Amino acid sequence: MTKHSNAVADRRFNSDITSAAFSGIPDAAFYRAVGTAADVGLVVQSMDGIVLWANEIYAEMMMIPLDQIIGQNPLSYALPIKDTPSAADIAAFRYRNEQNEKSQIAIFENRRGNGESFWVELHVAFDTIREFGEVAIVVARDISDHITRQMELTATSRKLSQIAATDSLTGLSNRLNVMRRMSQALSDADDGQTGVGLLEIDLDHFKTINDSFGHSAGDKILNGIADTLRQVITDDDIAARIGGDEFLVLCPNAQSLDAIELIGQKIIKANDDGRHLNGGSLHCGLSIGAAFASEKNLSPEDLLRRADFALYEAKNGGRGRVATYDKSLHARQVEQARLGDELCAAVDNDMISFQFQPTMDLKSGVICGFETLVRWQNPRLGLISPADFLPLAKNLGLMADIDFAALRAALDLKVKLNENGHPNIKIGLNGSAELLGHPAFFQTMMTELADRNLDPKDVLIEVLETVVFDDISKSNPLVQTVQKLHDAGIATLLDDFGTGHAGLTHLATLAVDGVKIDRTLTKNVLTDPTSAKIISVMYELCRDLGLVVVTEGIETTDQAQAIVDMGGSVMQGYWLAKAMPATDVLDWLANRANIVSQIARSPIAAAAAPRY
Repeated sequence: MTKHSNAVADRRFNSDITSAAFSGIPDAAFYRAVGTAADVGLVVQSMDGIVLWANEIYAEMMMIPLDQIIGQNPLSYALPIKDTPSAADIAAFRYRNEQNEKSQIAIFENRRGNGESFWVELHVAFDTIREFGEVAIVVARDISDHITRQMELTATSRKLSQIAATDSLTGLSNRLNVMRRMSQALSDADDGQTGVGLLEIDLDHFKTINDSFGHSAGDKILNGIADTLRQVITDDDIAARIGGDEFLVLCPNAQSLDAIELIGQKIIKANDDGRHLNGGSLHCGLSIGAAFASEKNLSPEDLLRRADFALYEAKNGGRGRVATYDKSLHARQVEQARLGDELCAAVDNDMISFQFQPTMDLKSGVICGFETLVRWQNPRLGLISPADFLPLAKNLGLMADIDFAALRAALDLKVKLNENGHPNIKIGLNGSAELLGHPAFFQTMMTELADRNLDPKDVLIEVLETVVFDDISKSNPLVQTVQKLHDAGIATLLDDFGTGHAGLTHLATLAVDGVKIDRTLTKNVLTDPTSAKIISVMYELCRDLGLVVVTEGIETTDQAQAIVDMGGSVMQGYWLAKAMPATDVLDWLANRANIVSQIARSPIAAAAAPRY
């Protein structure tokens, strides 16, 4: 012990506060009572940190005998071993009562005499005692329980924040978190120096894997993609899963679009090995859209839209590739956005029109029906093909609105046909997934029919079998709608039949009344024996099942003759007539040429029963 310590020890306050020095302080009895009754540790230190006096509560808190505390600097025994200063630092310690502060509060991790760590809150005030001059009066409170609860709450909060920001399946960031990080990255972007890169990744034909191998296989694929992303990206990048089979990679400190494209290429290459499943290998390709931005005031939604547009290009370009959002793509996006606005306005203002293409029984020459086809005369661009604007309508959620308008136009034409002596001609319209899935579709159909005094048997709905019926279970609302239409007497045809992957299954399961053979088969009927054989087998199968068969895409007499020779009956195509406005239908019916006379009478066709 130093000479200073011995001198202090000689005049220290003992535990029962009987020191002569202390007893000389006015109101000594009062201070003795306070020191004994307090439930907190009380310590009086000299300005160089030496304990002049402490109460029993403090000694019990520290688990050190009181006589081993008096005369010591708490820095030598109170701190965790790793934090204990050197002897020189302890000797150099001095309290600083800056600007005559009345109180200082601090929280420290302390060490009891048995080595146990705990947390203490120290309130330090400065005063002057006649015997010792200026002193530090310390109130020490054990707050370990409070700190423990606080740490537990912090850990829980951190865990909840992590859960809220994480995709539960893959452990990657989720959409909410990556969009937040993207917003911050765009805000921090330095014009002309660094920028923000984004890759939008979509799995090719992922639904087929889920349907064929089950969701556990699909989950294995998704987790495999997540692992691939972790391997390729840097620590500064953020990988996220934002949807069923959609991923994002955010690069907050990207240098260029080329650098982002290179990351995309690395991801595709790393994914090429496939995933091992039940002893085999299962591969799912990737399509990636890459975007880069260095300009200010760009929103996360804007950047995501760029990547999404590039992803669309990657898919259209054959999948399994990276497409970048560059100036030419930007120009197309601007035009697409403008076209989308114009299409919305056209739908809202009833500027979408409809034309009608007839179908005919090749045996008798009788017109069986008219199919309703949508047309859009854009004021700026002229007539736009349905193949160009219907995908846009689907993306904008306008398909059901267009189909409801087609329904009204078709039924209005049917009323005119009935009024002008053509009661046996059916009116057909195309039913999109959006229409069949609309909760008001069936009731609207029945109401519109009743309002016009039409019979459900006057209507025929054509449904794309390649699009609508991926799930043909009875729980599928679209399947249920087809059943309701059938039960009500409204016929349903599977359109583009022969191009899908499950056509025969659809015939066996769905309540359909017939099929429409796709033009991609018909156009090759004279040159491709395989196409001709497929069509012939379809005719035979549908005759056995009692189903209607409509063959579309007939453009020449030779094609019509081939269809007749194979047993076909109902046809549609330019050989008969192109689509026409409703105002031309009655005149065309009155003046149409008898083109059936151009083909021979086939014994096979004569035996066919069209039922249309």
